[in-house]
Amino acid sequence: MPPSVVVPISLIVVGIVGIGLSIPMLLNRIPRNQVYGLRTKLTLSSDEIWYPANRFAAKLLIAWGIVNVLIAIPAFRMLPLSDKAQFLLCLPPLSIGAICLFGIRWVNKKYARHTTK
Repeated sequence: MPPSVVVPISLIVVGIVGIGLSIPMLLNRIPRNQVYGLRTKLTLSSDEIWYPANRFAAKLLIAWGIVNVLIAIPAFRMLPLSDKAQFLLCLPPLSIGAICLFGIRWVNKKYARHTTK
């Protein structure tokens, strides 16, 4: 088994874990807390913001997980992977930071009116 098989397997595992973690958020099963969900000062301020924001974040996370899995499937057909291919395959999981920033920006824009007193 070539060592480069670790990259596609990791993509699949990370994608499935991301999807699994997002399902309770999508179903409004996660109450406001300091550990799990899209946690900002704004989302933690009320349930009326928390649940819609976490549903939106869950949809982003599910899409991200699906993309990771879909990228991994053809990677198995290309084994053994070159160093450059392995590097490029590591980029989708790292994109989670950009997705988080997008989610936070969306929440702040959508619920900005709630911050005025």
